[in-house]
Amino acid sequence: MSLNTNIFLNEDENLGPLYLDMVFVEATRPLFFTCVDCNDRMYACSCHCADGEKCQWVVAPTTCEKIIDVLTDRIPIRDVFNSSEGTTFLVTLYTGSSKKVVEQFNLRQLPEDILPTPGYYMEAEDGEFDEEIAELRNRQENAVIVMHNVKSFFASCQFFSIQVKLPVISLTETKFMEEDSRDYCLPVAVGV
Repeated sequence: MSLNTNIFLNEDENLGPLYLDMVFVEATRPLFFTCVDCNDRMYACSCHCADGEKCQWVVAPTTCEKIIDVLTDRIPIRDVFNSSEGTTFLVTLYTGSSKKVVEQFNLRQLPEDILPTPGYYMEAEDGEFDEEIAELRNRQENAVIVMHNVKSFFASCQFFSIQVKLPVISLTETKFMEEDSRDYCLPVAVGV
């Protein structure tokens, strides 16, 4: 396994940028791995094809929990993709090109042979993925703490109506015009 922030996919109109996160199986290139986007959303990636013509990966949104389930052999690798919510992507790098082509799919539209073989598990040795599992659990805990803090902040807020007077600027003249008064309702933390 390796943890890094190497770019897997530059920004595309459908997806990205994606950064290589954890590599679980590799040969001359990563075969089964995760990527994260700039918002820390995780994607499971599986190399479907690597030949003289192209290299192709199926990429699907996933969670830390699902990856932990795969690493601990609770679910087969394919189930990470089958249980994915959202759009699935097929990323293709053609020989001689430096730009990856990204296609969007509904999971049900993908041919069966593009997904990992049904029934295959990681079959990890004892302790083989302990470091990755610990990191994934840490990410889960941090996500829960952030959500709790956000909920706590808004639970401790009271809403007050305040009036703000803002000058209105004329776009055709370089002078201030009449003042505009509006009511705004903003959360204000009390006792925090």
